[in-house]
Amino acid sequence: MSYLPEIQIVEGKNRYLVLNAPDLINSEIRRSGDWGALENCMAEWIIRDSGVPSTVLDVGANVGTFTVNAAKCLAQIGGEIHSFEPQRIVFQQLCGNVFLNRLSNVHTHNIAVGEKCEVIEIPELSVADCPNLGGMSIDPLIRQCLDATPAIERFSATNFEQRKVSCEKRTLDSLTFDKRISLIKIDVEGFEFEVLMGAIQTLKSHEWPTIIYEDWDFDWYAPKRQNIEFLLEELGYTISRAHDFGIAQHSTKQQHLQVVGQNPYSLEWVKSQSQSV
Repeated sequence: MSYLPEIQIVEGKNRYLVLNAPDLINSEIRRSGDWGALENCMAEWIIRDSGVPSTVLDVGANVGTFTVNAAKCLAQIGGEIHSFEPQRIVFQQLCGNVFLNRLSNVHTHNIAVGEKCEVIEIPELSVADCPNLGGMSIDPLIRQCLDATPAIERFSATNFEQRKVSCEKRTLDSLTFDKRISLIKIDVEGFEFEVLMGAIQTLKSHEWPTIIYEDWDFDWYAPKRQNIEFLLEELGYTISRAHDFGIAQHSTKQQHLQVVGQNPYSLEWVKSQSQSV
């Protein structure tokens, strides 16, 4: 029988169950007590601005740092969050962190999200020695490109594949959400375009929620990045960039969130151009 690495509980602003292993996110939580300061801060501003009980979607939740931070903010206004993570062990750690923080407004889903509903095969990684569990893409072509990118090869996940496992993939349009969606965060290692393609009706029916998505600047990723921008702009979104994230905010919104500076990050609301004309 094989066992997971030893675990520990990190006490800070939140409580996290982390693995004593080389994974990037687990290591940063052990070091600083949290992960994802920028997207967590943006989410807090957007949730509070919504003013009514709303839903947030965390697509690519990993171990749950965004989920936990957003859920605590949502609890203050009666909102909830749906979190999606396809990797089985990482998903179990996500659930542990939700439970550890006593959060009852989180719905976790051990599925992938994409452009159509189907069953796919994804790698199951060795959590004991993989340096970046969150670097696993469900797209085999993206995995090949990541492996061939020198700047990130030390964080490559492919070399730590133990086996292939079946995983359900769903579109967001195939799911039902009771409360209006105010924010969608998408961090799925190069599969962002597919997530958006399967969410167009959801975006429309929920009055164009703000989208925070991972925005790579690799040369080989440029065509897909352009497809994302074209799709969002066709839907009426305005896109800005902060660090390695894109922020898509719809033109119908009265104000847009703007990131000022790089480190430390600060935020401000600005009147949207369409509202100022």
